[in-house]
Formats: sequence, structure tokens, C-alpha cells
Amino acid sequence: MFRDIAFMVNEKLCIIAGDNEIMCRIDPELHETCVCEKRLWSGCDEGKEYKGYVYINTEGIKTKEDFDY
Repeated sequence: MFRDIAFMVNEKLCIIAGDNEIMCRIDPELHETCVCEKRLWSGCDEGKEYKGYVYINTEGIKTKEDFDY
């Protein structure tokens, strides 16, 4: 199903880690706020945005505090 390593919590997708990207599940209510932080960007498939799933911008995680965010 996934081309990378997927981590599940309570039978729900939590994180997908691959060679060049990390996708995380977040609270859909926080989606717009988190995407605006520029550390994250929204995943899209054929023009459809998936609320609650974001990709990590590697340029935005230079410190432990960035990673913890």
C-alpha cells in the first residue's frame, strides 16, 4: 500500500517515512494553521488536499525545537 515505512497507532496511519520525505497525521482542525507555519506543506493528490495529513519541510526542522513542533 505504501512505498515507504508507515507507522500506525490504534490502526490509524500516523507517520510515513521515506528516502526524501516524511508525512505526518495531524489534527484536521489545525491543518491550515500548521501549513501556514512553513515547516509543513499539505499533501495533494490530483488536486485534492487531504486535511490532517502534511509533509514535513526538511528546511524547517533544523533544531530539536523545530522537530518537537
